[in-house]
Amino acid sequence: MWVAIVVGACGSEGPACDPTNPICATGGTNQIAAISISSPMDSVLAAGSTVQLQAVTADSRGVVVPAVVNWTSSDDAVAAVTSSGLVSARATGSATITASSGAASATYAIRVVDARLAEIGPVLSDPLIVSGVAAMSSEAATELEDAL
Repeated sequence: MWVAIVVGACGSEGPACDPTNPICATGGTNQIAAISISSPMDSVLAAGSTVQLQAVTADSRGVVVPAVVNWTSSDDAVAAVTSSGLVSARATGSATITASSGAASATYAIRVVDARLAEIGPVLSDPLIVSGVAAMSSEAATELEDAL
């Protein structure tokens, strides 16, 4: 089942205020004070895969309020992000995805690995194994890659 969410805000950041909203009823605006980003999966993605990130915006009281969120990537060649938060893993490397609304922002680090390495994803999160692989000679790394 898909649920559509209408995004907007009160005051100068969006459409006219809803009089039932206590902030707007007093003449204020819903200023976004915090954003959090969530993902249904780990931040390690296989090249060629996608993940849908979600952003939740809150005002200064911590009340979740709808707002327009802008998404950007620090490196579109590694991981591109759409205006709806859909991240496409393009090439191996690291990128930071940023969600922003007004003066508030949050970041989410993405690491893109070769699709063959993603199959052993849980192993890649073990720092001892990662450092061991990084310390391999180029010959040993080539042998590992050929074995995959």
